[in-house]
Amino acid sequence: MQISDLMIFMHTAVLTIEFDTIEQAHIIYGSLRPELSKKIPQTNSTITQVEHKLILSLTAHTTPILRAALNSYGRWIQTAMNVQQIK
Repeated sequence: MQISDLMIFMHTAVLTIEFDTIEQAHIIYGSLRPELSKKIPQTNSTITQVEHKLILSLTAHTTPILRAALNSYGRWIQTAMNVQQIK
């Protein structure tokens, strides 16, 4: 087998999360930025803010790793939203 015969399969998920206001999206975006720098093993992730929406893109080597990353980001987003409601 040659190197060119090898294929690396990646699994990707793209989530668009819509908020009521641009400010809410910006607060959650700011809360998630530190998590991006920590790097979940075997994943790549990006988050961008487009007006009142956040677009989260995750790529992982396997489906279970992708699921775990999605669960992590889901918990981080929910926690940030809960903290925002307390203020």
